[in-house]
Amino acid sequence: MKKIILIMVAVLMVCQLGFAQNSNGKTQKNQTEREGFIFGVAAGGGALLSKDKGLDSESYGRISVLNLKVGFMISPTTAICLHVPSGGHKQNDETRAFEASLITCQHWFTNRFWSSAGLGLAMDMPPFYDFSNDDPKFYFGTAVSIGAGYEFWKKGRFAMDVQGRVLYGNYDVEGVNRQSTAFDLLIGFNWY
Repeated sequence: MKKIILIMVAVLMVCQLGFAQNSNGKTQKNQTEREGFIFGVAAGGGALLSKDKGLDSESYGRISVLNLKVGFMISPTTAICLHVPSGGHKQNDETRAFEASLITCQHWFTNRFWSSAGLGLAMDMPPFYDFSNDDPKFYFGTAVSIGAGYEFWKKGRFAMDVQGRVLYGNYDVEGVNRQSTAFDLLIGFNWY
């Protein structure tokens, strides 16, 4: 956990360093005009590695849909966002979702490449699309996330990107500590 927090602090410091380099508030030539509110959705897949205290790790395939991002540009290259990454997996013949609600800092190092880091609330629960569970169980804890992306298509204030993200959560499930790490590869659609 300490290692992940140190990585997040380093990414946030790099975001601030990048913000300081462009302190005049003007964009460079050919720089995408990002200002005001931003909105993004993403979908994809990946893997989930989950470990309960005292037991071996288990891994699951994961479908990651309806990843939401809403935020505000604080400079032409840096945004503060509410980010809700989500993903479902099968665990012991039950469909579960490992999700989070995070406050993230996203920074564009070039006109197309960005990275993000965030901290927030981890959630292990039934996925939003599963209505078959009569007795749903919800578990909450802490979450950290780091990610990076590359915008491969742009038109006006819209962009599509490919994203990689690591989401770590630490929470208790019926009195047993569980640590989950999700690795996702996503395609995103963003509006600036």
